Amino acid sequence: MAYEVLLADLKKDKNDILAFWNGFHKKSLDLKLDWIYFNNPDGFPNLFKVIHVASGKIAGMTTLFPRTFYINGVEMRSAVAGDFLVHPAHRMLGPAIMLQRNTLKYAKDGKFDFLYGFPNTTAEVVMSRIGYRVVGQRVRMTKILKSKNRLKEKKIAGFSLRFAAPQVDLGLKLLSGETLTRQCTRYICRYINEIDERFDDFNDAIRKNGIIVGQRNAQFVRWKYFQDPDEQHAIFGVFTKDESRLLGYIVFTIKKKKVEVRDFVLPADQYSSRCLLKAMIMNLRKDGIESIGFCFLENKAAVSLLKFFGFFKRDDDRRIYVYFNGQKFTDTLMLNPENWFLTIGDQDT
Repeated sequence: MAYEVLLADLKKDKNDILAFWNGFHKKSLDLKLDWIYFNNPDGFPNLFKVIHVASGKIAGMTTLFPRTFYINGVEMRSAVAGDFLVHPAHRMLGPAIMLQRNTLKYAKDGKFDFLYGFPNTTAEVVMSRIGYRVVGQRVRMTKILKSKNRLKEKKIAGFSLRFAAPQVDLGLKLLSGETLTRQCTRYICRYINEIDERFDDFNDAIRKNGIIVGQRNAQFVRWKYFQDPDEQHAIFGVFTKDESRLLGYIVFTIKKKKVEVRDFVLPADQYSSRCLLKAMIMNLRKDGIESIGFCFLENKAAVSLLKFFGFFKRDDDRRIYVYFNGQKFTDTLMLNPENWFLTIGDQDT
């Protein structure tokens, strides 16, 4: 079968793109298209479609979503590879590789400094074949606040459950960093309802910390987490005592009394990081939350801090991949996960 790859015109091809995606994916693209395609503050995404020549129909698609990054403080134009979907009748390596190779050609032509992605196991085969390389492993870390449902899963019921659950919950709390961290008096920790210029100042500070990190200014955070049509997000932050400076934050959603952290940037010093986590956990515990989950590119500092607060690792089979020009960037820089800071908020959705 013959195929050709074309760069889509998002406005002209909108209906065809929606019909293809919604026909073969469990989650509709309608709301996401307006939000993340047409309103991305970093610019219009580049959607590539592979056409089955004989029928003239779309056989697959993939998208490069622009994302501003900083490397050692220098602004870089990057893109995250996402929305990769191939028609079931054409799920062979040929069309998939044609699609992804065209995205690389687009990047090589000077459109982007580097590309990255969070592929599933199927897409991982394609990305590794065309030149993407592994940065590191994604890690999930979970903290249990209410043990009742977990104990039920272990077949504990009746009086035993009513007796054991409070004891387990108390034990988890006493051994956690929220108890071991002294009362924080030097900082203000609270929910954030206003996304203002303090996020711009915060973004300027984190870009200078010597790692590879995505832009998180006020415009980006407002768009990403307050204009999401599918999810409602809360942001919990730590400020200086006079609240003139934002030092760190955690963005999360709540589903069935379970918190899923979508993005976080912890302060540079350990004490204010502990204050942020302590205050957030205490607030969520009061609200009856059962568990808190983080998901990010594994790095030693974040893992160590979360373990101190009673988080444990869970299985996650995803790895983060990057494609870059070897003449512009070194392997030592780009392939060391300790040089990066990525959360699931850095994905396309």
